[in-house]
Amino acid sequence: MNKKCEKSAAIEIRLAVYAVYSSYTLMVIAGLVNFEIWKQILDLWEENISPDRLSLLAPHALRYSIIWPILQIATIINWPADRVFSYIVALLVIATARTVEGTRAKILNEKYRHQYPKLMIAIIFPVISLFMNGRLVFSFLGIAILVDALISWDLKLRGSITTLLRVTIAFWLTSVSTGTFGVAVSSVALWAITVATRIFRRSNLRNLMMVAAVLISFFAISPLVSAYAIKNINYYGGGLEGVYNMLGHGPGAYLKWLGPVGIALAGMFISPLVLLLLQWTATRGPTIAPQICVIASAISIGIFGYSTLLAMVPAVVLQLSIRSTLFRKVSAAP
Repeated sequence: MNKKCEKSAAIEIRLAVYAVYSSYTLMVIAGLVNFEIWKQILDLWEENISPDRLSLLAPHALRYSIIWPILQIATIINWPADRVFSYIVALLVIATARTVEGTRAKILNEKYRHQYPKLMIAIIFPVISLFMNGRLVFSFLGIAILVDALISWDLKLRGSITTLLRVTIAFWLTSVSTGTFGVAVSSVALWAITVATRIFRRSNLRNLMMVAAVLISFFAISPLVSAYAIKNINYYGGGLEGVYNMLGHGPGAYLKWLGPVGIALAGMFISPLVLLLLQWTATRGPTIAPQICVIASAISIGIFGYSTLLAMVPAVVLQLSIRSTLFRKVSAAP
């Protein structure tokens, strides 16, 4: 295909993408698609509590700080809060799709060729959002930003400070759910391990500084991570019993027949496999590491909740779009 045809096809795909976004937005405006703010947030709002009055370690502090501005806007313009929330969620769905597409473009570094995956991405996220609550959309965008931030750093398109700021934003967005927040934190930890393995193979000051920055950041947020984890465990009974009971909240319910000892042994068996996966990931190139780390984290923590498991969707869609592009390249080769 010559450059002129490639450019024409790219324009057609772009118009199709805009048509998908416009149709989805109109569906939300018409009230055919609605999202609702969850009860814990509304309880805090009805008590007239502002985010600055909550301790950072309070169970719903971060997620309340995300939704509070939406509630303020709804009050100012005198619109139903769920209506404003639905509009915001629609924008976030589109932002997620565009972020994933932007990441794909960075990895493949192509201007016009193989544009069809762009349309695939534009369709997938609005369709998925029709079957889930608006809360998870924030996590989707957070994970998409997280993956893009780490890949951009590896490709040397962004500096370390900018990357850490974007990761912080990703953590904030994923905090709407304890599970998705855990996936984000775990993903960065696993990614830092893959970066550290590069240091052992070939010393690099940039990699060393990033690993050190991640370690310092994790030390700083460790009280928050601990507070979130303890809150959930205590809700399900506390201690090891609470951890075991949490399995019933997600796919882990199918593992409960193993009993606590069996699950512990399974975890001991799987842990070395995760380390081998990270070692393999480190040798496959930097652009695949963030996606694999997100998917591995979502599967591991996702046994405690289905919404947590779904946190890997942006990474999976990114990988599918890349593989689809590479497959089209091979198919088009003479």
